[in-house]
Amino acid sequence: MIKTIYFRVDGDDGKFAGLGHVNRSLNFYTNLNKKLDKNHRFVFLSKYEEGIKILKEKTNKKVIKFSRKKLNKLNFKKNDVVIIDTLGAEKSLLKKLNKNQIKKISFDELNLKNFQSGIIINGILFTKKILKQKKNIKI
Repeated sequence: MIKTIYFRVDGDDGKFAGLGHVNRSLNFYTNLNKKLDKNHRFVFLSKYEEGIKILKEKTNKKVIKFSRKKLNKLNFKKNDVVIIDTLGAEKSLLKKLNKNQIKKISFDELNLKNFQSGIIINGILFTKKILKQKKNIKI
């Protein structure tokens, strides 16, 4: 069975997101792509044209311009994984992932209200005081 690994990542010229998240996701993708077997496919979900262009050039993988409308059309499967590399995931995305019990990893997540389960990797120093360990969340 094919497992899809989705990357929800944004990047632009610095107006909203910069390119740090895109670069980190590309590094993560490159390493996963080397280590995983051919039963995995990768899909990128991104809002901004600059990031979309870079993702297409560097990966040759499917890149979907992320929007609420496109989110409603996505059909996540139970064995899929979503890697979120934005400064906090959209409430609508988390709601859909939680409802379908999709595994998720989030970088730089700040709001645990909608993040019900998964892994959070956060290197932002002040968040150590904000993020509190929860039953289904590994920080």
